[in-house]
Amino acid sequence: MDISSNYIDFLLKIALQVEKGESLTINVNKEHVEFATELAHRSAELTFHTTNIVIIEKGKVDSVIPIAPLTEELKSTPKSSLLLRIDDTENRFQRLSDNEQEITKELSLIQECGNLASPQLNRPIAPWAVVAVPGPLWAKRVYKNENKVIQLWNDFGKILSLNNEGWHSWWINYLSKREETLFHLNNLLNSTYHIKGENIDFKCKTAKEALWSNHQYKIDNRFYTPYIPIERYSTLLDSSSTEGVISLKSSFLLFNSEVENCHLELKGGKVRAYSATKGETALRLALSYDEGSSTASELSLVDRKVPLASYNQEFGYSGFDTNRRSTLLIGCGETSHLKSLKSYTDEKELQSETGCNISTIKFRVPLDLNIDVFAIDSEGSEIPIMHNGDLLT
Repeated sequence: MDISSNYIDFLLKIALQVEKGESLTINVNKEHVEFATELAHRSAELTFHTTNIVIIEKGKVDSVIPIAPLTEELKSTPKSSLLLRIDDTENRFQRLSDNEQEITKELSLIQECGNLASPQLNRPIAPWAVVAVPGPLWAKRVYKNENKVIQLWNDFGKILSLNNEGWHSWWINYLSKREETLFHLNNLLNSTYHIKGENIDFKCKTAKEALWSNHQYKIDNRFYTPYIPIERYSTLLDSSSTEGVISLKSSFLLFNSEVENCHLELKGGKVRAYSATKGETALRLALSYDEGSSTASELSLVDRKVPLASYNQEFGYSGFDTNRRSTLLIGCGETSHLKSLKSYTDEKELQSETGCNISTIKFRVPLDLNIDVFAIDSEGSEIPIMHNGDLLT
């Protein structure tokens, strides 16, 4: 089974749903040009338009490689333009130091760590995706051996369910089921939730106008999936609502430092007390970074039966690690959860009207694999929506 080949088809036909008459631009660093070239050839055959590979070096355009379709190209202007960025999983960690204070001084380094929040008023005008591709340095981070790229591809196949002949049909069914689950979550008519685990007990409330998201997005009646994999369901929280205690046995990365045995106490939406046996400096720097960086902003739920949940180690790539466990996000959550996002033009107005939090940074605190989650109704009764890590929707 050629997982790499299936992955290319997956990106084109599932993630972006590329169609005839469209055009695709692929941004990539030099280490992944070979993969991008094969991707571009297949894209050109689907769209009947030239696919451009834009090679990025040190944050700037180095060169552009046009890949024309083998058959005759359409004369018409592309009906829409799509963008795919192949993330730099090879060099990004080479640029990072182990000094958290140095990292927090530069937004570009915070971004490399995956801890920089996105602009909250972004409104995509065309389908796009940011994806990862296996390489030797990434394999070395995961398996301590840069020669295990094939193993990383094989794990890709398991995680994304691309290791069988019927993967395309599986994904169509899976996305349909995710829409059903999303419909159920958004029809609970509850805005308060209670999360309980072995050493976890906190309550939170959704922000005004916030919906649950399954991280499939829609432009002009067309769905696309900007981040891969896609396992979590999340909602934006009211910035003053979260209260309780979280004590973790699992670790997580923050500013390229490992945080272990983290203990957080939250009141009025903010982390009021904290400790960690390792990585406490990174935790302190994050929680004091700006006014909103200590505020709980987003709750994400991941069913423990998904393939990623069976991996004990972090993958060192946020797209994978944020879908491996249910999480509580501290800092700036995604305002794409808001129904009326398009009506706002000012972040402060957005914050005051909806109760959401604004911050420059974000980090996700992984919750127990076997948590229980309850929706609390108007009479105070708790309705289970996750039991022992299993989503009940």
